[in-house]
Amino acid sequence: MPVERVAMQFNAKKADNDMDMVNMFQSRANIQKFNTKLKSMVTDLNQTVAGEIDKNNKLNQNINQLRKALDMEKKRTMDVDQRLRDEFREYKKSENEKIEHHQKVSQRLNEMKMEIGRRLQI
Repeated sequence: MPVERVAMQFNAKKADNDMDMVNMFQSRANIQKFNTKLKSMVTDLNQTVAGEIDKNNKLNQNINQLRKALDMEKKRTMDVDQRLRDEFREYKKSENEKIEHHQKVSQRLNEMKMEIGRRLQI
C-alpha cells in the first residue's frame, strides 16, 4: 500500500503541477491581453493628443493672423486719425487766415467809407 499511497501522492502532485501550468498559461495570456489593450489605449491616447496639438497649432496660427490683421488695422486707423488731425489744423489755419483777411477788408472798407464821407462833407 505504500506504493499506492506514493502513486496517489505523485498523481496529486502532478495534478497540482498541471493546474499550476494551466494557471500560468492563463495568467500569461491575460497579461498579454492586458499588454495589448494597454498598447491600444496608449496608441489611441497618442493619436488624441496629436490631434489636439494639431488643433492648437492651427488655432495659434489663426490667432497670430488675427493679431497681424489687428495691428495693421490699428496702424491704418492711427494714420487716418493723424491725417484727419493734420487736415483739421490746415482747415483751422485757413479759416483763421480768411477771418483775418475778412477783418482787414472790413476795416479797409470802413476806412474808405469814412474817407468818402469826409470828402463829401468838404
